[in-house]
Amino acid sequence: MKAKRLLASALALSMAFGAMSALAVTANAAGTTATITAIKADGTQTPCTDLGSAISTAGNGGTVEIGEGVVAISPNAGYSTSASVTIKGQGIGKTTIKPANVNDYISPLQNSEKSSSEYYNAKHLLEITASSFKLEDLTLDGTGVTGQREEESFLGITVKKAIDFVPLRLTGPTSGAEITLNKVAIKRTTGDTKGCIQIGTSSGSNSANVTASGLYITCNNGESNYADIEVCKNSSLTITEQGGFNGVIASRSAGSVTIPKADGYYSASIGLLNTYTFYTTIPYLLNCYENNTDRIAEYVELINKLEDDDTKILEKMASDLENTSLQLYGMNCNEQRELAQEFVDAINAIESMEGVSVTVDTTSLEEKLQQADWHTWGDVVEGIKECSVCHATEQVAPEPEVTTSTATVGEGTEDYDNTFATGFVTTIPSGAEVTSIQWEVTSPANDNTTKKTQVFDDLNLSNIDSELKLGLIINGLNDETATATAIINPAEVAE
Repeated sequence: MKAKRLLASALALSMAFGAMSALAVTANAAGTTATITAIKADGTQTPCTDLGSAISTAGNGGTVEIGEGVVAISPNAGYSTSASVTIKGQGIGKTTIKPANVNDYISPLQNSEKSSSEYYNAKHLLEITASSFKLEDLTLDGTGVTGQREEESFLGITVKKAIDFVPLRLTGPTSGAEITLNKVAIKRTTGDTKGCIQIGTSSGSNSANVTASGLYITCNNGESNYADIEVCKNSSLTITEQGGFNGVIASRSAGSVTIPKADGYYSASIGLLNTYTFYTTIPYLLNCYENNTDRIAEYVELINKLEDDDTKILEKMASDLENTSLQLYGMNCNEQRELAQEFVDAINAIESMEGVSVTVDTTSLEEKLQQADWHTWGDVVEGIKECSVCHATEQVAPEPEVTTSTATVGEGTEDYDNTFATGFVTTIPSGAEVTSIQWEVTSPANDNTTKKTQVFDDLNLSNIDSELKLGLIINGLNDETATATAIINPAEVAE
């Protein structure tokens, strides 16, 4: 199950797929051991002490239910079953599967591992081999697994090599396994320690088709050039409902990935020894840039070749960052604003380098940064508005009180002595922003009929610095009890 590096050089052109939704979790009590219950298809429940016995006991169509807390397992825990089983926790952040001891992954390789051409990826947290399997409502926590392992080299000289660790491996007993991930979060340590999920094997045998809904990945932020999700030959990954991550999805030429198109998602293909399709987000691309400043010319040359629907990826990112409602996983609104500024600074720095060119116009984005607050504000409640994305709050100054009073009823004279008109005076206090105005007039003397005037939108009354009085005369109205209400900026109010 050897997983080759995506790039032969140290250049981390690690592209990532990142969703835009937020992830809310509830932390479980530290050190709490979760209960494990095998539930057969007929409803029979059996308490178990480990996942292996629970999977076996649950049988075909059964469920292994894990309570809130932690299930601690040893390295390379592998579960192979011919039954269709569901492992179900109590929710992301509530049920966690993690290593019993993170240092166990640093032990020397066994002889059998050294002699195998597949030892490259010998370390993992959980491996599932099944024709049909579901994993849902839990977290796989591979954080803390870091360091170097010993490996015997030529002439008996022992060298140390970075751990090749992946929390989850999904394979079939032969080929075409159907595996479902539903509301699963996977975390791993930063550094050059491989990815989060491997689907299938590099040879194309033991392939798997994975369908994911609400998949959340916390990876190494561009420090490695491994795929955070590697879809191997003959295998596939289909994401039906967006979760969130900033990492690498890479599919080999004979593997496939299907992801919903949306702003903030980018894909492109690049030919190495094989053809790989990458999926990337802005945060991840910037992290890759920061980790490759010493080789920026090569990095930019490769990035400039990547296109998403015939649009250069960097140009598409610049355009998307102007959309301040864009939501990126793991980032609040102000962090996204900082990200946009970081993107502009990076592009400007690249363009200033000799022999390096980028066809990205950052002027409009700079202008956008100066005027946008990047929050998505909800309704004002008791003088407070709240951002629906990051839940930041802000005090809202009360609207200036606009009053309208009935002035008089005037009767015509001479040829117009049988005509009437009713006047009103609207008082607008200083500080109000007025770009248009409309009045709504109600006449009790005419069966409480209510009518609206036209919208007067050719005003230039913004930032008035003193009290302003506007007069309104309604021809033909003879009613001293009539009232009028001024509607400020009616064109901006959805009726």
